[in-house]
Amino acid sequence: MKEASIESQVAAMSALQSRLSAGSFATGTITNLASAAVALKDIIGAKTADTAERKAQRISDAGQRYLESVQRATADISARELGGKDALNQQFADRVNLTTDGYRYSGQVLDAIRAADQTQKIAMLTQIVESGDGRALAAILEAPQFTHGVDKGMLDRFRDSMESKWAPDVTEKRERFDLDLDVARTALSSAEAIAQSALQIEDVNAALAGAEATRDAESRLAASTA
Repeated sequence: MKEASIESQVAAMSALQSRLSAGSFATGTITNLASAAVALKDIIGAKTADTAERKAQRISDAGQRYLESVQRATADISARELGGKDALNQQFADRVNLTTDGYRYSGQVLDAIRAADQTQKIAMLTQIVESGDGRALAAILEAPQFTHGVDKGMLDRFRDSMESKWAPDVTEKRERFDLDLDVARTALSSAEAIAQSALQIEDVNAALAGAEATRDAESRLAASTA
């Protein structure tokens, strides 16, 4: 393990924080992870009177704690991703009344779309978007593809077009959210690489599983010998 490699990895990790937008959902998690990476680097590079074995144990313990913090951070970012996307989708839905609740014409909308050829389908969807008819769009979005024959990719594009036209602020927030999510994922990958370097391992999941199995065995041993 080369200390310079750890230093460059940590520096790159720290630099990612500046790429997050102001007030980003990922700021706290990534900042803590970057700070922990700096601490891990300092432990690795510290000049102490420890024996080689004790030094190696300190690094191993610190690396294991850091790896587990990466695991928690990954779970946290995943949860925030789901929550953030749900919130954005709800904001858009509220703006255009994207719901079939109480909508009497869902069947007619699906019948008309199903009977139309491709050119007519595009024309109908364009009209729905231009008029901001969220209920008609919801009728199609909520139905299985075989009931209307509109390709999911095309339907998603029209859904995005409606958001851009009728809720541009939500689209702007979504774009910023997606950029922050990319940065967060990059930071998590960098943090995982730092843990791998510190622990000199290749398989992160195997290391986590091994640590969990060891703790379980130690707990059972303690209970059996108490």
